[in-house]
Amino acid sequence: MKKLILSICIAASLWSCGNDDDGGQDSSVFPKNEQPENIIVSPSFDTSLLVGSWTYDTLSVDGGTPQEYAHNESCERDLFLFYNEEGKINDYSELLFTGEACTTTNTGLTWFVNGNEVALYLGNTRILIYDMITLNDTTISFETVLDLNQDGDNETVVVTGYRYDPFFLFE
Repeated sequence: MKKLILSICIAASLWSCGNDDDGGQDSSVFPKNEQPENIIVSPSFDTSLLVGSWTYDTLSVDGGTPQEYAHNESCERDLFLFYNEEGKINDYSELLFTGEACTTTNTGLTWFVNGNEVALYLGNTRILIYDMITLNDTTISFETVLDLNQDGDNETVVVTGYRYDPFFLFE
C-alpha cells in the first residue's frame, strides 16, 4: 500500500508533463493550466476544518475494500497538510517518510476550493482534484481519480485520514 501512495505522489508530480487530452471526461470547474483567481468559491464544507495536519488511515482503489495505509514503522506517520496562514496562504504539503533513515519526501502544492472540490496545483498546472466525502474536526475522506500505474486507465482512489500533528505545526 505504501507503493500506492508513492505512486500517487509520483503521478501528481509528473502529471503536468502528461497528456492534457482527457477525452472530454474533465467535469471540474478548475482550469487545467491556470490557477483560479479566488482561493475559495462557494464551498460545500467548512474550509476552516480542512486546515491542519492529517495522516493517512485507509485507501481503496476502484471500489475495493479499504486497506490500512502502510506507514513506515520505523518512522513518523506520513502526513498531508493544508495551510492557510500568513506566508503559507493555501499551501498544501505532503510528507512521506522512507527507508531506515526516515528520509522525508515533501510535495509542495497550492490548494483551491470550489463547491465540493479541492484542486491542487503545481504552479499554474492542476495536478489533482479531491472530491470531499467527509470532513469534520477529526476525520477526512476524499475521492480522487488518477492513473496510478501509468497504464493509460484512471483509477478512483478513496482516501481516509485523521488529524495528526506530531510536529505541533498547527497549535
